[in-house]
Amino acid sequence: MPQNIQLKIRSLFSDLSSTDQKIAGYLLDHHSTISNSTINELSAAIGVADSTLFQFARKLGYKGFKDFKLAFLPQPDPVREIPVYQEIEDGDSFLRIAEKVFASNQAALTETKQLLREEDLALASKIINGSNRLFFFGSGASELIAHDAFEKFLRAGLSVFHDSDGHVQLMLASMMKTGDCAFCFSHSGRTNQVIKAAQTAKENGARIISFTSNALSPLAKESDVIFISSSKDMEYLAEAMSSEIAQMSIVDALYVSYMVSHKEESKQSTANFRKILLDFKRPWR
Repeated sequence: MPQNIQLKIRSLFSDLSSTDQKIAGYLLDHHSTISNSTINELSAAIGVADSTLFQFARKLGYKGFKDFKLAFLPQPDPVREIPVYQEIEDGDSFLRIAEKVFASNQAALTETKQLLREEDLALASKIINGSNRLFFFGSGASELIAHDAFEKFLRAGLSVFHDSDGHVQLMLASMMKTGDCAFCFSHSGRTNQVIKAAQTAKENGARIISFTSNALSPLAKESDVIFISSSKDMEYLAEAMSSEIAQMSIVDALYVSYMVSHKEESKQSTANFRKILLDFKRPWR
């Protein structure tokens, strides 16, 4: 599915310069007319130089203005039904509140899916397959995602490392070397502990796969592969919550891809884990 450029621009907006935010704001407000405009017409309408607009397109990953404006063309999507974000209101029933929370999470998943790129998934899978050890870093709510990812790849029979303590995570990062891979989770992409872990791992020659909602964040800049999760803040429901669900889904996709490409080893590893867990759940005699 072609990437949704409006979602991408929104995910970058907070870290853009004032000039680029001016361009982004115009593009979001007039997205339906962009594909019919020349670079001269568009730059004149925004009030910037042609070269500035061209550089903006390059920042978003487009080689030229033609590819950039074609990205604004409506894309046919049979699953286009994106749930609408709705604020929680006084008087909402318990069921209505639940429906709005589910809708928010579904929208985050749908929009994050539109931001996925085949080349990123392929590169991440290649890095995982070629890694000797996997390390998982996250703080606060993101630590829960890191732990979940750690457990998944542990079941795959890989050599994996994680700890919930931030200081221990930094110690683990210092142990990393060429041939290792770090999974780094931070909704904002600005969590000091996670950035430091990524920087340390990178200095030691490891590869970095990051999960964030901010493609221009300090964490993203340290990464070999960046997966962007989309979410929107709601009253009583922080945007990070729906972002967590989206990030876990990307991890699930990478985990399943690994299991599929290592069928025999995966079957044996899964069988071993099931056996030991089944024995553990039986009443002690």
